[in-house]
Amino acid sequence: MGKTFQACEVLFKYIESKAEKEVLFMKIDLNEKAKKQIGIETIAEIIKEIQGLTGNQRNNVCDECHRKECNTEYSIYLYDTGICDSCEKMGDLVNVSIANYVKDKGINEILYWESGLPR
Repeated sequence: MGKTFQACEVLFKYIESKAEKEVLFMKIDLNEKAKKQIGIETIAEIIKEIQGLTGNQRNNVCDECHRKECNTEYSIYLYDTGICDSCEKMGDLVNVSIANYVKDKGINEILYWESGLPR
């Protein structure tokens, strides 16, 4: 998992109140423009969703490994660089659970990328 994802895991316990959410935002250094456009409540929902991921839902996979499972294509803005949890090759990775959540909620992928939230 990427450093941002690990940092968010540590901070999940701080999302219960608005004041605690502000602390969370400061610690993961979200882009202010994206934070305003996405909205504080939506960001808290995203973090709760990420917190709830279990097992394979947490895997970041390369395109090659992803295509073995399904043919869904995601915006390049939902990819991050790292080591594939399936084949262990370095490259651009997508977390399918996060990408589907962003897509299903109609969140602008560029804003999501700019926000600094885990991908």
